[in-house]
Amino acid sequence: MRLRFALLFIFLPFLVSAKDRIPKTIYEFKVKDRFGKTIDFSKFKGKKILIVNTPAMNVNAPQYAELESLYQKHKNNLVIVGFLIEDFSKLPGGKIDLTNLDKRNYPVTFPLTSLQEVKGDGDDLTPIYKWLLHAKYSHYKDTDVQWDFQKYLINEKGELVAMFMTDVSATSPELIEAVEK
Repeated sequence: MRLRFALLFIFLPFLVSAKDRIPKTIYEFKVKDRFGKTIDFSKFKGKKILIVNTPAMNVNAPQYAELESLYQKHKNNLVIVGFLIEDFSKLPGGKIDLTNLDKRNYPVTFPLTSLQEVKGDGDDLTPIYKWLLHAKYSHYKDTDVQWDFQKYLINEKGELVAMFMTDVSATSPELIEAVEK
């Protein structure tokens, strides 16, 4: 009996898939940008991080310009990372053609990730969003992504401190106050 427990204890870490291993801090995450290069969150230590799920298809959404303006004003203390998604753009019975995602002209200079899944709780959910959405990882509160341009603010210590719904724009006093705090 002891041998079984010992073997289980030894091999259990190997039975857990890599997607199930959620880092303890935001700084341990790495994600591919839309060009295939790595966005390493450890490079953002000491800055606030605003993570925003951004629509891959709607490049002319006004919130892109608002986010870019916020980024330009606060880029010494703030990093914005847009997570490109199609969670809310899927057409019934088909997928949208995103083959040239790296060549699209997004009107921003802050980093944009490759296409990510941010909705739901399945195996396809990107690990950083598992961290953001579940209090057991982020120590904030359990949340769910409701729509495009939902925002998560992480302070300079790497702690998730606020979540802003889609209707809170990047120019809203509430969000600006949180960034400048």
